[in-house]
Amino acid sequence: MSLGKRQFLIGGLTVGLGLSFSTALQAQQGYQGRTGGAGNPFRRPPPPTRQAKTTVLFQSPEGHPNAIASDEHGRGLWIAEEQSNPDRTNCNAYLVDWNGRVLKKIATPGANTSGMAQGGGFLWMGSDGRGQEYSGIYQIDIESGDIVAKHQHPLSPNLPSITSSTHGIAWDDGHKKLWVSVDRLDVLMRIDPASWTPDLAFRLDTTYFARHHGIGYDKGLIWDASYKSDPTTGRSSGHTEGHGGLAKYDATSGETVLNVDFVPGSADPHAVTVHGGVIYCCDSGLHPGWPDSDSPTTGAIFRVELI
Repeated sequence: MSLGKRQFLIGGLTVGLGLSFSTALQAQQGYQGRTGGAGNPFRRPPPPTRQAKTTVLFQSPEGHPNAIASDEHGRGLWIAEEQSNPDRTNCNAYLVDWNGRVLKKIATPGANTSGMAQGGGFLWMGSDGRGQEYSGIYQIDIESGDIVAKHQHPLSPNLPSITSSTHGIAWDDGHKKLWVSVDRLDVLMRIDPASWTPDLAFRLDTTYFARHHGIGYDKGLIWDASYKSDPTTGRSSGHTEGHGGLAKYDATSGETVLNVDFVPGSADPHAVTVHGGVIYCCDSGLHPGWPDSDSPTTGAIFRVELI
């Protein structure tokens, strides 16, 4: 997408969402404009940074977990597999206990699954690709496994290049709403699942981590699984280049409050969730620009510990 088109779409979103989006966007622009001149009224210092280490806990059922969510009943973790077959369609979702034992399996028609959440009695699965037929967010009844609805992205429901860019979904239990990460527009937005309309949005910060993926929500904060390599594109050709990490946002103002760098040799983060104060991530082994399964921790569900 060209920059002009991106600005056009974000500008349209600002009008559509009104003050809530404008206020959050202004705060985020203030942070991103921190390197501006002394006359910049929104100039802020950069957020603090910390390091973290990762500890592999167990392997996912199929070995390519690209989304993860904590179970709202505390039974364990939901895992979405990206590659259930060679063309990455019909992706499966699994509920596993805290040791990785499978408790439930749900088959979905989604393709190249990216982003998932559990909340409001439903499983929410992002389908990132294969055109309009597959792209969108599936709302799934957990008990029956039936598809209740397939939602297109409210930003641009008729543009597959945008609707297929959902890379993270998280459930905000306090507001009973969904947060969705749209990486091709660098936007995080909160959606009312009943009306499927957004009421709050802000831009992802690309000044530290260039590549963004899955998200997790915890007590008014949004954690974003990120990757740092090429300063412009965030791309790399293998696991030995750059490193993964997490960015933490204030879910009200959109301000980045912390950037977390994983130490060398850590697992590659593709999604993140928080349960009981513990941060969990997964490594799909299907990183853009890398050979498949190039990461030594491909398929791992792992814990993140700040140091």
